[in-house]
Amino acid sequence: MNTQFISNFLTHWTGKDKDDEKGFKNLKSIVTSNQLFLKYCPHFNPNKFIDAKLKMTCFTDIPHHLSNEHCKRYGKFGIAFKKDNLIKYGVNPVFYILNNKKDDFNKVYELICDIKKYNIPIEIKESLERFFGYVQEYNDRSNNQCYYEREWRILENNLELEESEVVPPGKKGIKSINTETTHYLQFDKNDIEFLICPKLFAKELSKDFNYPVIVYEYLVL
Repeated sequence: MNTQFISNFLTHWTGKDKDDEKGFKNLKSIVTSNQLFLKYCPHFNPNKFIDAKLKMTCFTDIPHHLSNEHCKRYGKFGIAFKKDNLIKYGVNPVFYILNNKKDDFNKVYELICDIKKYNIPIEIKESLERFFGYVQEYNDRSNNQCYYEREWRILENNLELEESEVVPPGKKGIKSINTETTHYLQFDKNDIEFLICPKLFAKELSKDFNYPVIVYEYLVL
């Protein structure tokens, strides 16, 4: 694959809206547990009266040498996953739509909302709901920022729940944090290709984990 335009890896950046210490702590927690929390994220929603949010975990396949602008928002700490491994777990690239195509999507969305009026099997309704979880508006107002993120997603409603103490890779588990119940994606330690962090944190990260550590300043800048 030509890594000039598309990365061979899917990277999960751990420092969104966090300072470096928190981004570093978050990265270490994910690598130690082999778990990615599934969090509510907005997606395409033509109906302002319906709260269109699904739990998911997100990645990007922006080549690392082109990730500087992206990292200004999402931090300098990253976990580079093997793309083929995450595809087995159900990851999928986001489908961006332009304003002139929204009418078609609105009609399908209205069908989902009015599904009881039609003799349509419930599994089709659920498939449509999952489909819209991968849809995102191409937003000119934000200088196409969402499009440049080259986002991939794993949706919670695409993951099979495992309620036992040992959760196999590729399934979701349950965890209680501060009296709240949350779900996470369990992955395998071999799904990680390498870790990314600023030079200041590289020595400690290399000591704590048996993964290649690539210095952010050399890889991205």
